[in-house]
Amino acid sequence: MKINKNLSVAFFIISAGAILWWYNRPYPPKENLTSRQEANVEKMLKEMKTRCVGRYLIDLPASFLPYRDSQRLEDPDSWDTTINMPGDDRRRRSFISTKRMYYPAFLQFIQRREKELRNETVVEPQDGPYLKKVWKLPDGLKGIMFQRNESLITPDAVQIIESYLYTNGVAIKLLKRTYNDSSPRYEKERDGDPIQNFVVRDIDRMNNLLSRITGRQEDEIPKIPGSCVADAFIATDKYAQEQEDIYRNYLSDEIRGLKVSLNMDNFTKGSDAVLQRTGQIEHDLAQVNGRIVRKGAFDVNGLYVEEMLMMAPQPPDSKPRYSFGLYINEKTTSYNNPELTVELNNFPQTPLPYSQEELIAFWDAITHTIRLRPNAF
Repeated sequence: MKINKNLSVAFFIISAGAILWWYNRPYPPKENLTSRQEANVEKMLKEMKTRCVGRYLIDLPASFLPYRDSQRLEDPDSWDTTINMPGDDRRRRSFISTKRMYYPAFLQFIQRREKELRNETVVEPQDGPYLKKVWKLPDGLKGIMFQRNESLITPDAVQIIESYLYTNGVAIKLLKRTYNDSSPRYEKERDGDPIQNFVVRDIDRMNNLLSRITGRQEDEIPKIPGSCVADAFIATDKYAQEQEDIYRNYLSDEIRGLKVSLNMDNFTKGSDAVLQRTGQIEHDLAQVNGRIVRKGAFDVNGLYVEEMLMMAPQPPDSKPRYSFGLYINEKTTSYNNPELTVELNNFPQTPLPYSQEELIAFWDAITHTIRLRPNAF
């Protein structure tokens, strides 16, 4: 009986110790790599460079460069930043896209764009002309601003302010929706309500925003309050109230098959965090024979971080498709606590020459460099 009692005590101590170790083990756990795997990860991480996205910084291998589906300024859906100004609803937010070009090419582009707008013909003659007015930018700014109809078929009460700015070798395009029902033919629709004409106010707001945008090189890290966007920097508005939604994608010609994506948002506050959604995520993954590789929370550079690393086999050969996600301030988003989402994905059907252990080690290395940019606010 005494031997059994001693065994029971020993088992209890061992079990308690194991439980204590489990709950106090470091997170994220360090990957156990072979010497070859370590060499592969070191090669992946060579020549790290700091990138600025929104108000955050992250270090990525120099071979990872910004990627966008299109860099045609003419494309209406080519944008990677939205700014919502105080008092505006989401329908009147500003869409920003950029492109590096020489100044003579920029001048040719805006001249061609003005000609295109003047030649557009609206469906209903009463909504014409399509191009309402051409505005000059404030003194010191290079560019132009067009006030036009939203489309060829919509009533001309709904309009678009389409602006172009040239700064430090970068062409900046801004689109903002505005409204003007001052025409007598809208009197019946107003039904006694006051005229709504936001054009002058929105032009002033656009000019203010344009005056705070400067082109920059990808590795140029600003030192004043504001947010980094593609090819440019937006200095903070004096009221510090603008809602910012900024995303960037990075691809590498050397580390093929991987995409690093970042999204900063300073106004969308979630009702729950990623670890609170574990049950639903596991259920969804089970539908495609996937699983959670790792999940947990930790602190990095003074920031509380939650992450979810997932894998699912992809047809037809069941090779793994990875989706790693890191989340900051999901439930506490505010102007001074912007949400940041970082993702690492491998492209479907693209041969991936890295093991799961190597991908996780690479992920840990880059995500542990995330920090708020000094003097970002």
